[in-house]
Amino acid sequence: MTNTFNVEQIERLSPQREGQGDASMNGGETRNRTLDDCKTFRTDVRCDNEHYNDVPAVVEFTIDGATAAQIMRLAALVKANHLHKVEKFDYRARYLKYDPQQDPENARLAGEENEFRTEADLLNVTDQEFWFSAYIRHTDIKTSGEPQRVDDLIQHFALERPPASD
Repeated sequence: MTNTFNVEQIERLSPQREGQGDASMNGGETRNRTLDDCKTFRTDVRCDNEHYNDVPAVVEFTIDGATAAQIMRLAALVKANHLHKVEKFDYRARYLKYDPQQDPENARLAGEENEFRTEADLLNVTDQEFWFSAYIRHTDIKTSGEPQRVDDLIQHFALERPPASD
């Protein structure tokens, strides 16, 4: 059985709509968004074609408070409707051949070629985890980052979990 939702249905399930700021997430407290309000992730990349040589080694992405709240709402939607996962187009992740923190010399030498061009970039959310995936452009090779815990986002951004609705 497939559950299909339109935008209005999803927004009704969401405790916060865009444009309302962070007030509803922080008990009425409003805060300014700065880079300190973001969390940057850098994870290993898994690839579905082990025999292809030119694949990314690391995926890097940054999550802000609004995105964290959206991921939390999507996780609640998955759980409430007994879904496997939801996917949303999202192009924020950067797939890199060399990790600039672990291998700065090779990353510098690679220059613009260090970042892979991708397509069909997705944010994947289950009831407990989220990750990014994409296809390397002009191939059928799917890459994905390591799953991250939704609870870690909730804790980092001090979000309030929506009430359970089973």
